[in-house]
Amino acid sequence: MKEKIKKIKHGSRDKWRKKTPKGSSVKKFADIVGTVLCVILFPVVLVNITLLVQSLMHPELPPNFLGYTPLAVQSGSMSPFFDTGDLIIIKNAGENQGPYQEGDVVCFQSGTGFVTHRITGVETGEDGSVLYTTQGDANNAPDGIQITQEQILGSYVAHIRRAGDFVMYVQTPRGMVGCVLLPIVIMLLCFQIPVWADRWTDRRRRKSLPGEEKGHERG
Repeated sequence: MKEKIKKIKHGSRDKWRKKTPKGSSVKKFADIVGTVLCVILFPVVLVNITLLVQSLMHPELPPNFLGYTPLAVQSGSMSPFFDTGDLIIIKNAGENQGPYQEGDVVCFQSGTGFVTHRITGVETGEDGSVLYTTQGDANNAPDGIQITQEQILGSYVAHIRRAGDFVMYVQTPRGMVGCVLLPIVIMLLCFQIPVWADRWTDRRRRKSLPGEEKGHERG
């Protein structure tokens, strides 16, 4: 009788193992989800940390990543090329970058802020210095003061409609911290998902085996 019960017990375990393969679908799904989220969020965390460090080290300049600066448009002076609330991407001026041409859209320092307008005139002085006349596409007259090469932060390369409000929030201290901490928390959860899946599968296996054994013993 004891030998029969032992055989039944071993048989129930073998049967359960066949139903539940070693690489369970739950664990595989959890691994895939965790990997995908980490791949997506890691660059986000890297960019946000870079922008946060730059904003703390150089508060007088807008932060940039790999030489590109995201800026939120706060006026309609360049409408319809881009408008209020849009996000523009500025390629920062390098040390060896030559003079800009008429028609280029550039971002330059004006007072304590930055303005992005189109170059409508280029003048070269006898000493070789270059002065630029700028004007917004929606404005009827050029800007009052010509700008120098040193005032130019960089040139326009692209824009994203209605994404400027998010950038404005990210550039605040609260936004910077939130955009760094939240992705990190999500990444930690991604690493924890497979662990929870393993525990859930193991708990399910332990609950299933005793129930099957009792049922066979009573029979």
